[in-house]
Amino acid sequence: MIDAATRDRVGKEAPGAPGAPVRGGDLAYKHRLPTRLWHWINAVTVIVLLMSGLMISNAHPHLYWGLYGANLDQPWWNPPRFPGWATIPSTYNLALARTWHFFFAWLFAFGLLAHLVIGWVNRHLQRDLTLKRRELAPAHLWQDVKDHARLRFPTGAAALSYNVIQKMTYIAVLFVLLPGMIVSGV
Repeated sequence: MIDAATRDRVGKEAPGAPGAPVRGGDLAYKHRLPTRLWHWINAVTVIVLLMSGLMISNAHPHLYWGLYGANLDQPWWNPPRFPGWATIPSTYNLALARTWHFFFAWLFAFGLLAHLVIGWVNRHLQRDLTLKRRELAPAHLWQDVKDHARLRFPTGAAALSYNVIQKMTYIAVLFVLLPGMIVSGV
């Protein structure tokens, strides 16, 4: 059964009266429209960052491990040259590649910050991502891993909330991986 709060959170009212059971084939969104848009903007942003980063790599392919990247330092990696179709811009232009890269890096960083602030204000982070003590029990974690390995996923109303593996992954991405990408430039 889907309650009103769950229907509100998932962004689309489930068919039938309040408390109606979820039927097979019913379309229910786990994320609201702003969150889905944020994900698509991030996808475009990461692709542009990758492609402009490849052009920057073409301009200066040697990554130095020395203090200042001086000419006497030995490069620790010599990547191949990337073809024009894989880079932004498609012709050699370091200045334009850096402009694209920095613009989309700022878009990525501010988008993450806005997502975190909005998630904190509307209590999405506390409501949907807080790990409960019973979820962290080794037996529960192991059962979730086995269910995922067997492709046994929740159905009905249980499919509308995050399971423990999704929560831990979401927390790791939001608070470790994405900030790490921004800080390191990787």
